[in-house]
Amino acid sequence: MMMRPGIVLYALAALLSTHAATASGLGGALWAEHVAKRPRIDGLLQDWNTQFTPLGQTLRGAIKSGQPRARGAVGYDDDNLYVALEVTDDKLVSTGAAGESDDHAILLIAFPNTRGGYRMRQLQLYPGHPGKRAGRVKLDGGPVAGSKIVEAPDDEGFTLEASIPWRAFPEARRVRVGLRGALRYADADSGKGVQVVIGTSRETSGKAMPPILSEPEQGLYVSLIQPKGLPATPTFQRFGAVSGSPLLERVAVFGGFLTIAGPGYRGGSEFYYAELGTRNGSDVSRLELCDFDGDGHQEILLIKRLGVGSEYQDILQVLKVGSEGEPAEVFRHEVGFSTADGKVSNKVLIGHKGGRATLTIAQGESSGFETVGAPESVGVKPSLRPWETIERRTYEWSGGTLAQSAQKSWKPKRSAPTAPAAGSSLSAATETSGTGPGAYQAPPAPRPPNNDELLEPVYVAYRKDRGSGRSEAAYDFVTDVVGDETVERVLVHGRDLVVFGERFRGGKTYAYAGLGVASSEDVKNVAARDLTGDGKAEILVYAVLRSDKADRTEDQPQTQALIVYRVTGSGIQRIFAAETGRSLGKSRVIGALAFVPSSNDALAIEVRPGLGVGFTREDNPFRDDRAEGLEPVILPWSKRKVVFTFDGREYKRK
Repeated sequence: MMMRPGIVLYALAALLSTHAATASGLGGALWAEHVAKRPRIDGLLQDWNTQFTPLGQTLRGAIKSGQPRARGAVGYDDDNLYVALEVTDDKLVSTGAAGESDDHAILLIAFPNTRGGYRMRQLQLYPGHPGKRAGRVKLDGGPVAGSKIVEAPDDEGFTLEASIPWRAFPEARRVRVGLRGALRYADADSGKGVQVVIGTSRETSGKAMPPILSEPEQGLYVSLIQPKGLPATPTFQRFGAVSGSPLLERVAVFGGFLTIAGPGYRGGSEFYYAELGTRNGSDVSRLELCDFDGDGHQEILLIKRLGVGSEYQDILQVLKVGSEGEPAEVFRHEVGFSTADGKVSNKVLIGHKGGRATLTIAQGESSGFETVGAPESVGVKPSLRPWETIERRTYEWSGGTLAQSAQKSWKPKRSAPTAPAAGSSLSAATETSGTGPGAYQAPPAPRPPNNDELLEPVYVAYRKDRGSGRSEAAYDFVTDVVGDETVERVLVHGRDLVVFGERFRGGKTYAYAGLGVASSEDVKNVAARDLTGDGKAEILVYAVLRSDKADRTEDQPQTQALIVYRVTGSGIQRIFAAETGRSLGKSRVIGALAFVPSSNDALAIEVRPGLGVGFTREDNPFRDDRAEGLEPVILPWSKRKVVFTFDGREYKRK
């Protein structure tokens, strides 16, 4: 599907005027300043340009006379993590023990891992005593080589500034995005130890703590998440090397948007977002990062649901991030769908071979479709149906995409529906009992003609009359479409539908009808089945309709259509035609159409709301109007369906 991308550059200064209000909505988030020029660690905080976050929660003890109070900030550059603190406290307690007997600040910082968990680190900052002893920095209770800390007392308390090398955190070698944490201040009384603890959050687990927002993550919150009212916590997030930076990016789904951010992604000052075409984040069921092409950079795999209620399609997408940082779709496959008649869900398995990931799509769960076939999959590789003889297909990287490399057959656990799907292959079951359309002897399943059924002289006459030379038919089968039970030969030759047979018009001539396509390549499928209940097969043609043969570029609109023909002694009549889809560029509507039992032997045709791919109701590029000569596709947000019944001559709206 086409996604609406946005790679955006935000200077930190542009965020400062709005970040305080936004931070309150994030429950104590720490907004980390990207430090362009390394600050002097002198305790005076003159180099800090960010607004400080209050340590507004009392986690232990009780505050007396309005003290202690504190606010703090976090910053970073390529080499160091920086912490600044302003503290109002009537007495700075510093014994030199660097323990519970001293005033100190604590930064809890949780690093995410690629398995979905967090590694918690506790940074402890102990101010010294000016002129007597230096402050100390500890990480998980041990000293930190290369760190610096300086305090500056004043009449109301003190300020504190510290720098800690990123190399002190083993996790920071790859991950510096998606961090979570909290800043605290522990106030000690002389001889009594710590009595009061205040902080930005009382949470202690990595997943529960508020975020520590790097500069690109701040841009996401200010420009995307907050204005659109999206959840502050992503539905999915994965960490991996998708752009080639040695530092991992965070790929996340917020609402109906895919996002990419990281300290190495496009210089660490830009982020990416794109609409997924889903209603919200709950319509995304899977997000994975997999290196399919073996270049050391991972591709993005996601499975999303397009549709509403019980009418939907599950689409697997693989996106590859290019040199400019924008993901491009390299593979698309349907892995499930649901209609009012049933549901199919394939399994999706990720494997590895020779340093590359592989993708396997296999049979999964299904229900329904006992008497009504599954819908046609338009514009996407179809999911595996449980009545097919293919158990699984495996795809590997080849030629810039995922190509099928292996296939495994099986004996289906269930038979195909007795009424084949619209757009299915040329096969049908013979119906001999029951009520409705099955209460008569249905026409035989389409099959290739034998030598006696070829009637080559009639075919030669058609080709001569139409000037088609020796060109071959695109579709060629026999079934019973008219007259007695003798079969007729049905062909799609060029842009014509052609019918002749031994008992049709004495076996001497033919009937034909123009299909209205630009070329035979635009006929995508032909099926035959009895829709009208007279024991004779109608001919169902699935085609792409264009204004002319040249209109094959993505910026030209295209219409996919089902056209139903009935053969009588007088010729070939079109009795129904409807859009089954529209496409414009990468935006598509996938129509929904079903054949359902009616009050007589004829089947009714239901046109239902379709699925939208690559657009929303607000930016819909398709007009909700009637295509010339076709019943229009019903756009996804409509709640209506249209039913057509056969009146003896043609299908009309009920």
